[in-house]
Amino acid sequence: MLQRKSLDELNERIIFSAEEILPFSAITKMHVDSGLTLSEICEASIRISDNTAANLVIEELGGIDEFRESLREIGDNVTEPARLEFELNIFTPDSIDDTSTPRQFAKDLELYLLSDLLSEEKKSLLANCISDNSVTDNSVTDNLIKKRRKKPIVVAIMTRRNEENERHNNALIRDITKMIFNSP
Repeated sequence: MLQRKSLDELNERIIFSAEEILPFSAITKMHVDSGLTLSEICEASIRISDNTAANLVIEELGGIDEFRESLREIGDNVTEPARLEFELNIFTPDSIDDTSTPRQFAKDLELYLLSDLLSEEKKSLLANCISDNSVTDNSVTDNLIKKRRKKPIVVAIMTRRNEENERHNNALIRDITKMIFNSP
């Protein structure tokens, strides 16, 4: 979205209906009457994993096929977007639909955050959203604050739950970041 839209376009208000609100959409459900700017929608999808916001972002990009094409344009031939929220959470072991790898995700983040693909202002917007979000429960940012480095490190950590109602394991993410940032 940051690559394809101008800063003015990111400030345009998007209106959505109550019928579009999915479960786990804490931000969008509070703004059905007023809508949100495209920037706020992107932020909600990243900071708290708002499902409706995620779908609105994909819709604004032109759909799943356009999203996939934008990934291919930056050299990501690994990530396989196929479905919108809620369906994309349905895991089938032998399918590559809606998958990526931590390595590819880190490469994509590095490209957006450290190359000249985005303006400095857009890089700052992205960095702010991914470094201050509720999804990781401060697991990553706690370790970043403790260990300052001159050269940026881009990390992508992916975990999987094996049981349907199993909770996210933030302690595991915290332990992994400690290992990464405490290594020589």
